[in-house]
Amino acid sequence: METLVEFADSQTEQLAYVTKLNADLGELEQKVLSQEALLNEQAAHISKIEAENKRLRDKLGERFLLFDPLEEIPTEPTYVLDAPDGGITLDYDPLRVTPSLLTYLEKGQTNPQGKAKAEFGPRFGEQLKRYGRIPFGVERWHAVTVSIPPSWEYDGNKTSIIDFHGTEDPSEIGIGRNASLSVMIGNRRLYGWRLWSDNPDQTGNENRVVTFEQAIPTTGGIFRVVFRTVFDWKPNGKGETDIWLDFGQGLVQKFSERGPNAYNDAEGPYFKIGVYAPAWNRGDTTPSGSKPKRLWWYDLRIAGPGALLSDMA
Repeated sequence: METLVEFADSQTEQLAYVTKLNADLGELEQKVLSQEALLNEQAAHISKIEAENKRLRDKLGERFLLFDPLEEIPTEPTYVLDAPDGGITLDYDPLRVTPSLLTYLEKGQTNPQGKAKAEFGPRFGEQLKRYGRIPFGVERWHAVTVSIPPSWEYDGNKTSIIDFHGTEDPSEIGIGRNASLSVMIGNRRLYGWRLWSDNPDQTGNENRVVTFEQAIPTTGGIFRVVFRTVFDWKPNGKGETDIWLDFGQGLVQKFSERGPNAYNDAEGPYFKIGVYAPAWNRGDTTPSGSKPKRLWWYDLRIAGPGALLSDMA
């Protein structure tokens, strides 16, 4: 009798094992299908921008980056990657004219400070994990093309994708700095903000204006944005801000201002691109979507004094 019981128990365990194995195989199959869908989506975006890449290659050849001859700018810049769990994929040199950079963020991915972000930016100089600061009072040009996939989930919250972020002083006791200039994806719209403050300690809202607002097509959108800046926080200083957008019809100037565009800090802002979803920050209870946020980036160019808009187009 004991032998029959032991056999029955063994058979039950085997069935349970087979059931679990089938479930694991099903889960693995779903992961493979999800990965195939991602690869297909990426391939579709690459095919969409091949024609634009060819136009840019024919126009620029191998000249992909312009710098002014300041000592702090090396010929070969390196980069800061601020991305939890491998949220950035570099397929090629990210500054060349090619689809080269994917920023990817899943809900629940946060950095040690609890921020939901996957960001990328140039590092000038030898300090590790430090974005290159943009000097006050010096002309700078930044341009990059962004591809928003049709699968992007518009949940009513703003996701920051391009920032010229303020560099708060170590002794600052306020609430911290935001971005002097920023581009965000909102409810099927693209937004730009300009902020500044001459207060050395940030204790309240900054002086803020909307620089542009642009509808995003239902099929997704590929756009290029160009910034020309001279950063200065003084109300009667040398601040200059010019912004152009191209949604496939050529560059159109969306904003031009002569006035303060930075924060009262010892150092100027730093430039970064990627995905920052504040509604996904650790502890935030804002209702939000759950689909991963993916953006493709290419043709990043940075230039100093004397550059032309045509160099950035």
